[in-house]
Amino acid sequence: MANPKKMRIEVVERTGPCFYEYKAGDKWDVTGLKTPEGGFCGAAYHTLFPVLFALNFGAKYPFMKDVDSLDTVVCPDGGYVRFKAKRIE
Repeated sequence: MANPKKMRIEVVERTGPCFYEYKAGDKWDVTGLKTPEGGFCGAAYHTLFPVLFALNFGAKYPFMKDVDSLDTVVCPDGGYVRFKAKRIE
């Protein structure tokens, strides 16, 4: 098993309502597949998990400007919040 990587989840944009009141620029650092400290929207994390899993094990996204990130993950509750997941280690 690979060493857990440090990653960052960031809100890229918000275009509508959000129960958690996330806004562009909000950031959470995570290590490996652990959930963010202090609570995080379960639905959003469920959507982000496959990306975090892939990044943790070395995936690259060659179609992105930064190949160590993916910024097209949208909240499943209406798609009003767009997240970016990035490997920072």
